Amino acid sequence: MANLTQLATLALDKCRREGWPRDWSNGGAYLHLESSEFIEALRGKRGLPEDEAADVLFVLLSMLEAHAIPIDTVLGKLQALCAPPTGGEP
Repeated sequence: MANLTQLATLALDKCRREGWPRDWSNGGAYLHLESSEFIEALRGKRGLPEDEAADVLFVLLSMLEAHAIPIDTVLGKLQALCAPPTGGEP
């Protein structure tokens, strides 16, 4: 399995081949659409959640790559969000 950085490059390459823009406006619309389709799949309305989740990741990774946002930085911020609370925080 390729790592996320490799997948982001492959995703953006496919977007460019297909002519799928990844500017903030178009990419944002695609991300919103795919997220909505994921929710619909969770509700049992349409599609498999795994397929729709892959579509969400495809768009997100291609957007990160298109805008030169380092995946390692994003993952570091995600790790910080998931860290157990310290001190008096619940």
